[in-house]
Formats: sequence, structure tokens, C-alpha cells
Amino acid sequence: MKKKQLAVDANPNPAGDPTPKTKAKVTTPNIPTKDADIDTLASNVSKKWADNPTFTLAWIDQSAFAEMSDSFSTNLNNRLTVGGSRPSKTQTLKQVNTSINGAVKEVKVYIEKKFKKANAAAQFGRYGIVKENGNYRLPKDNDKRKITLLLMAVAIEKDGFAAEEFGTTFWTDIISSFNTALDATSNTAQDISNKVSAKDTDKAKIHKVLIAITHLIYANYPDTSDAVLREWGFIKQNY
Repeated sequence: MKKKQLAVDANPNPAGDPTPKTKAKVTTPNIPTKDADIDTLASNVSKKWADNPTFTLAWIDQSAFAEMSDSFSTNLNNRLTVGGSRPSKTQTLKQVNTSINGAVKEVKVYIEKKFKKANAAAQFGRYGIVKENGNYRLPKDNDKRKITLLLMAVAIEKDGFAAEEFGTTFWTDIISSFNTALDATSNTAQDISNKVSAKDTDKAKIHKVLIAITHLIYANYPDTSDAVLREWGFIKQNY
């Protein structure tokens, strides 16, 4: 693949040394790496290829490339859409966890009053409360917290705290809210992963075709290749 070449000083010669400066060549690729730039270039190439049916590749034709380009664009947009919804879902889970953390502090007070403060720590395990970083709390890890929330609900009922402000009703509702929020974030993460995989697969295939197209242009237009490359959408200063 032909690349643009920019010459930069390898020896700036700040001391006025009469030794001739050497030039180090830095190359800038004609094909971008950013998804948005690939999307734009693939679309331009697809349209230009349709107008130049004499350009042929043995392993793929213009219509197949057009489908590939459309697929990449769709998967890229889907990835961005799903990714855009993720902050609100993670924020919801964060809010639920904040409510849980506040409630645990109150439940610890219930336990200390019932079993005396000196004996409270021995009871925490039945409630799913563990010691993390020097503090007694429900596990910070969401998967572990999901399990310990069930222990909390059982212990609340067993020790006679069902009617308290942070009793059975509270924990039943919070478990439902937590599970819903956790599932939403987990599903979003999986969805993003799937869409990234599909996008990257299309991107790799498109990149191979774009390289082949540039070689066709060099072969067919040896004297005006740079101008033709620009017509097709290649050679952008920001690549």
C-alpha cells in the first residue's frame, strides 16, 4: 500500500554544526483506523466502485462490498446506541446500591440493640454482612451482593425485624430493584460486547478490500494515482 511521506529533521542542528542534516521519513497511511472514518471511507469507495465496474477483484465484487459496508455502518450505529444507554442503567444500579448501603447501617443498629454491641459482629454473617476494608457491609461485588441480599431478608424475618422501617417490605422491594438493575447492566454489557465483535469483524474485512482497491488504483493510474485516490475518498490529512 502506497503511503504519503513527510520529511522531518532527524538532527535539528541547534549548535550550528556544519554536518549536513539527515532526513527521517514519516509515513501517513491512506486508510484510517477510527471507526467513523472507516465508515465514511467504505461508503465512498462502495459508491465510487459502483461507478467503475471495470475495477474487479477475484474474491469479492462491488455488491458484496456494499453489503459489508452497510453491515459495518449498522453495527457501528447499534454499538453507539447501546453504549449511549449504558450510563443511565449503571446509574440506576448505583442508586439502588446506595440505598442498600444506607439500610445496612440501620440494620446493624437493630442487631446491636438486640444482641448488644459487643456481640453484634458475631451475628453479621447471618445477614450477609462481611468486613471489607475495615468496614462491615454487604459485599461490594454485585454478584456476591445478590446472594447476600437473600441472607439479609431471611435474617430480618427470623430475628423479629420484619415490621421495622428496614424490615421485610424494604428488603423485598430492594431485592427486586437490585436484580432488575443488575440484569439491565449485565445485558447491556453483553449486548455491547456482541456488537463490538460484529463491528470489528466487518472492519477487518473492509480494511482488506480497501487495501486491494488502492493497489488497483496505483496499477490503473500510475501517473495520477494520488488524485484518483482522493476521488475515491482516500488520502485524508486527519488519518
